[in-house]
Amino acid sequence: MCDKTIDSLKDLDNDKIAITLTGIQRVPKERVTARKIEQFFIQNGRRHRRNIDPPEYDVVLVVDASNSIRPHDFHRGIKALQTLIDKADPNTHYAGIVYSNKATVAFDFTDLRTAKHYLRTRVRFIGEKTNTQDAFLKCRTKLFQNKNSNLRPRAKKRVLLLTDGSSNMHIHLTLYRAFQLKILGVEIFAIGVGNYMPGIQELVGIASSTDKHLYRVRSVLSLLDIARLIPPWRYMHQHQLPWLTNRYNQEYDDINT
Repeated sequence: MCDKTIDSLKDLDNDKIAITLTGIQRVPKERVTARKIEQFFIQNGRRHRRNIDPPEYDVVLVVDASNSIRPHDFHRGIKALQTLIDKADPNTHYAGIVYSNKATVAFDFTDLRTAKHYLRTRVRFIGEKTNTQDAFLKCRTKLFQNKNSNLRPRAKKRVLLLTDGSSNMHIHLTLYRAFQLKILGVEIFAIGVGNYMPGIQELVGIASSTDKHLYRVRSVLSLLDIARLIPPWRYMHQHQLPWLTNRYNQEYDDINT
């Protein structure tokens, strides 16, 4: 194959990547994102399935507290996470990590009520640089591989990352640390905040997939509205009520576009 042909194929691949990233930069309507989060994160892709022994989930909430986020937006993000916890399976357990220059385990795995309390009392704004790789390292070593973290032996492992941009410390390690988690069987969900994210490529590499695990929102205030759109857990295994159908169906066809 001649050099010109190879170069042409490389250019074609780059064009495809650019088109994909452009599509991911587009922020969907709130109803679409609410439905997507409900279906793949809250419902785990099993709406209406009869499951005699449903799986347990242990989720690490990883919260970006760097200086690109304003303090009041940080606290709105915490409120949005608390609202998502309220909508999820009450048997899910949560741990928390907050990071900026370095990552800190705010709390080990615990029930939803305690997790909501700890999000309010232990997860604090920091306002320095963005060391995402350290957050993933602490996820693996301090929580998923630590016998004292209260991780349940049969629970399926997940990470939910809330961030407004890419890392700016030890950047070369960020995707590697995410890959180490994935090798352990951890699903990584990522919420990217902002109309345009310069570091969207990194977030694409972090998330386990772009169609089920990556969510884009305009602001943390919008994320809070999205969380409130999701119906309570007790309604989710019923056939959808009319008010839910009307709320979601308008843009649902666009969910994977």
